[in-house]
Amino acid sequence: MQDLFQHQLNARISNDPATGSSVSLQGIGGENIKVLVDGIPVIGRLYNNINLSQLNINNVSRVEIIKGPASVLYGTNALGGVINIITNTSGSELIKGGINTYYESNGQYNVNAFTNINVKKSGFSLSGGRNFFDGWSEKDTSRFQEWKPKEQYFGNVRFSQQFKSSRLTIQSSLFDEKVIAKSGTIRGWPYEAYALDEYYKTNRFNNELQFNVIVDKTHSLQLTSAYSYYRYIRNTYIKNLLDLSQSLSANSSQNDTTKFGAGMLRMVYTKNDDQSKLNYQVGIDANEEYTTGERIKNNKEFFGDYAAFASVQFKPVNALTISPAVRIAYNTTYGAPIVPSLQTLYILNPSVSFRASYSRGFRSPSLKEMYLQFVDANHKVYGNTSLHPENSHHFLASVEYNHSIGKTNIQFTTSGFYNFIHEKINLVAQGETYTYMNLQKYITRGGQLVAKLQRGNIQFSSGFSYTGIYNELENTVMAVPFTYSTDLNTSLQYSFQKTNTSVAVYWKYN
Repeated sequence: MQDLFQHQLNARISNDPATGSSVSLQGIGGENIKVLVDGIPVIGRLYNNINLSQLNINNVSRVEIIKGPASVLYGTNALGGVINIITNTSGSELIKGGINTYYESNGQYNVNAFTNINVKKSGFSLSGGRNFFDGWSEKDTSRFQEWKPKEQYFGNVRFSQQFKSSRLTIQSSLFDEKVIAKSGTIRGWPYEAYALDEYYKTNRFNNELQFNVIVDKTHSLQLTSAYSYYRYIRNTYIKNLLDLSQSLSANSSQNDTTKFGAGMLRMVYTKNDDQSKLNYQVGIDANEEYTTGERIKNNKEFFGDYAAFASVQFKPVNALTISPAVRIAYNTTYGAPIVPSLQTLYILNPSVSFRASYSRGFRSPSLKEMYLQFVDANHKVYGNTSLHPENSHHFLASVEYNHSIGKTNIQFTTSGFYNFIHEKINLVAQGETYTYMNLQKYITRGGQLVAKLQRGNIQFSSGFSYTGIYNELENTVMAVPFTYSTDLNTSLQYSFQKTNTSVAVYWKYN
């Protein structure tokens, strides 16, 4: 998944040797990006980020990305954008199966397999695999490695049943990860030799039920329910380097288990008629989440978020489309604001179109940001129950030009964006103590230009983006209020239609 985002404009990947990869969109970090799998929120944020390396794409058909707030449809944590991972259906073949392998010279060995079976109107699919990374250091230090060894096991089972005018889908997935951080410090010498090694274990268990009903040619109903479980374990072992035995450390501050659970119920009713001037979508959304752990105040905390939302697509004339939307929510911990958005599309002629949008974003503080109590020899980190929710304003405008010359199609798109986040939550140092606090404001702004050319079997694209980030807290020690970064990317693809084969080259510069 992190490799996929490496080639996206205005998307930056951060890699941590132990905690994995996270992504930022338009200068807004992972804590404000909602990650979904088939519309189900992924829980279990480490340092407020979803670890992209824990999202396997062995059974994924496509990934949809929304840059900018999508809080109207998806609620909290969608202030900076949404990443929706769409998994494969069982397809139409009677039986289909495959094995994928991957090797990289830094010690990465991956293998996964899948099988799909279809009998009349029933579909069944099963997939699973193992990813293994042997660890890596620029210099061989015997035990300690800069990039920690990692082992992952994952599996997914899916069943679907097609009825006359409806479809039922049930699926479950399991994920298990172990990261080992071996210490390079030898203790007790010369009388003994031992080291303190840390093991980080992650378990995920996700379950989903989806029921789609085609009411008639233009109306549909979708019901989704899900339960997600996440467990993160940190253990410290005393490793005897003489006989290679090990035992769990008796120091409670060196061992910790944190658990998260989340339930979701969502119902969406849609009217979509290409011949009508008015289409709409209405829905309700209920989410509940709890966390338990020794580093959580009172050892267990809970919050619920319940909302109703609606969006309308109105075409007063064929060239103009206006799409207002609104979300009204109730949060058990915070007063959630009314979240509106407005999108417009104007088609000047078949070659030129204009888009403009305004979106309001909202993010409530996480349970960790409110209730964390992490104190040991090296850390003093406290949550803050007085935090305010983050809210934002997002503006976007773009122009698209399409033109065909014979068999050659040319497309140019230029766009600009502006994000203003009020009361952004950050971890702030106060002497030796760290706590979460609201910053007064956080701004990102920028734009991009993309050119695409297609002629026959050849596709070429190239893009440029320029993004500025402003942080009021950093501005007290920085002479320049905005820090700008540049992205350049290019891709070239050639397709051999007779053999259904394509060859592509990608390049990106940060």
